[in-house]
Amino acid sequence: MKNFIKNKIVIALFTILPVFAFSQIGPATETLITGTYAKGSSIALPVSVSGCFKPDNKFELYLSASDFSSDPGVLIGQYNATFINFINGQIPSDAGFSPQAGQVYQLRVRSTNPVASWVSPTKFSIAANAGPSALVAVPNQNVLLKDTIFGLCQANFNNSITFSISKATTNTTANTLIGYLKDEAAGTVSTNRDISSSSFTNTYTGPKRWSFIVTATGANGSISTRGYIIANLKTATGISIGSLTGCAPENLAIRIPTTNGGIENNDPACQYQIDWGDGNIEIKSHCEVMTANGNFIHQYSTSSCNATDRKFTITVTTLQSIVTGANTNPLYCPSTTSPVTSSAIIGLPETANFTIPNYACLNSNIQMINTSDPGTVPLVSGANVVTSCDNNPPYQSIWYVNQTPINNNSTISQVFNGLKNDPGHNFSTSFNSIAFFTLYAKM
Repeated sequence: MKNFIKNKIVIALFTILPVFAFSQIGPATETLITGTYAKGSSIALPVSVSGCFKPDNKFELYLSASDFSSDPGVLIGQYNATFINFINGQIPSDAGFSPQAGQVYQLRVRSTNPVASWVSPTKFSIAANAGPSALVAVPNQNVLLKDTIFGLCQANFNNSITFSISKATTNTTANTLIGYLKDEAAGTVSTNRDISSSSFTNTYTGPKRWSFIVTATGANGSISTRGYIIANLKTATGISIGSLTGCAPENLAIRIPTTNGGIENNDPACQYQIDWGDGNIEIKSHCEVMTANGNFIHQYSTSSCNATDRKFTITVTTLQSIVTGANTNPLYCPSTTSPVTSSAIIGLPETANFTIPNYACLNSNIQMINTSDPGTVPLVSGANVVTSCDNNPPYQSIWYVNQTPINNNSTISQVFNGLKNDPGHNFSTSFNSIAFFTLYAKM
């Protein structure tokens, strides 16, 4: 019910010091593999990231021969992602690129949202010949994203996966191909995995991700490096959200569970799409959800009565997305998480209003037209089913003059119950003195 009196509120001003979680890029335990790269060589730079990066963020890899002091560098690789353990790039191979002599080249990683950067201190040289290929191969059933991510997406964490990594049959330019495997959760590294002429077979127990970084050496001694993600991921998460009810405009909240079987064990590269059902969609990174303890608020400003089943369908979908390329964002799990759905039943509040003449004459009858709207009331059954929406529910109006209720004993009714636009809600009276009068209508 709308109150016709505006309450006075004492406002106290507090200074709140915010706590910032800066997003940063920095060195990983492993450094850039040194050697002489060549034109067209692939190159992998291990990195560490902290803080939250937005879903539209890009991690970019730049190459420079000037310590990035006099030029921004050449863009040689990028990932559209919120989390990475390394980034791949490719040294230019076009005729316009003439490598400088000596160990003068460095790499810089930059993020776009928020902006952060880090320059690798390791310097390396680039030869003018062609670099070897660092491509590897795995069984088709273990390819999640070609030449990028290997492993399996499954419905539970109980199944280990075992497969072999070998030199790709199309790789005819690498004399040797040697890699190391890093368990990103434990931080342990196993080195010297030689797949030049044989396979490397390993068992992976999830939910985890691993980095496999290979070094290819060509006949001329130049090298290429390339990183691959190995993942044993769960396709289903412990997301459950409750139903919401409210009266627009109203802020309502959902919670994505982040503990006790929620999303806490999901891959850190996961993203979560929240479709609020009223045309508004948000995408949150795994870091953002964990930092917010899964709590997200949305303001509903319209009634759900015109939606399907007279309620908004809230949908939360888990997305896996770390990719090469700036303009693509494919899901790399062949079986994506089934969306979790709930509902929001939203009505419209009552609004009190009326029209009056600007002035009136003594002892003349004056009519105030009640233009109030009682709002919209969704009628809900016990099974959370909206059976109908009442766009004209009965309501009560009470008239006041100078904040004093109209005398019950007068010929004018103080209280009227009825429907919108019923003339019984209007108020007529006359005044026998010259003065300013204030009228109030209360619903």
